[in-house]
Amino acid sequence: MNEIKNQIRTYVENNYLDAALDLMLANAAGNQAVINEASVLKKNLSSLEREKRINTIDFGTYAREAAKITMAILDLINQLPGASVTPPPPAQKPAPQPTPQVPAPATAPKRPYRVFISYAREDEAQVKKLSAHLRGMEIDGMIKVWTDDQILTGDEWRAAIQQQIDEADIMLLLMSPDFINSDFIARVELKQALERKVHGKSLVVPVYLRRVDLPEFLSRLQRTPRQTAVASATDIDEAWYQVAQDIKKLIRAKFEPNP
Repeated sequence: MNEIKNQIRTYVENNYLDAALDLMLANAAGNQAVINEASVLKKNLSSLEREKRINTIDFGTYAREAAKITMAILDLINQLPGASVTPPPPAQKPAPQPTPQVPAPATAPKRPYRVFISYAREDEAQVKKLSAHLRGMEIDGMIKVWTDDQILTGDEWRAAIQQQIDEADIMLLLMSPDFINSDFIARVELKQALERKVHGKSLVVPVYLRRVDLPEFLSRLQRTPRQTAVASATDIDEAWYQVAQDIKKLIRAKFEPNP
């Protein structure tokens, strides 16, 4: 990955979205599709920041819209040219170019795979049911599940959550109206989950817990169960069993493919 693309990602990871878009526009190399989309994103970001400054938008809406712009920028990076278009310094003899190095293939994480469950406090009872259905995979040594009720008394809870996100191989997002409405989830857990997915650091699994109208950037991800929300299922245990089986199939396909 070239230096410009890495710099854009660094800006995004540090929430310098305007700087990321400026750098993308400067290095679009005449790619009109990239220029057009980046320009629209820059305009949308400017309007969003203005609404925040004059206090005409609630924080939850702001966080969700910022997350959509973040995802769009990360998706757009892949359309940039393979090399920077920044011109070399003039009047200098070009230095010998090193032989391009083929990046090493990404290695799958080792068992047990770390599973982070992101959920709204209102859905805590359902999290316990999910954990029970994932217990078989824990006993087999396939996964290690973490939820925030494992934070010890006296621990700094935000630092503990951040550490688990950083170490997660799989992030389960329990979709419900309360999940979508949570400012903290939108600002921290959801944003980082989507960034980690784009960078190939984590698998992200939307779990259809309760019926909810999802924002577009989430509705593009295949959810489990695929049809009826868990809480609306005739047999809730059967619905959770299907969720657990989908997670197991995903792990085997992504981390333990057949030779």
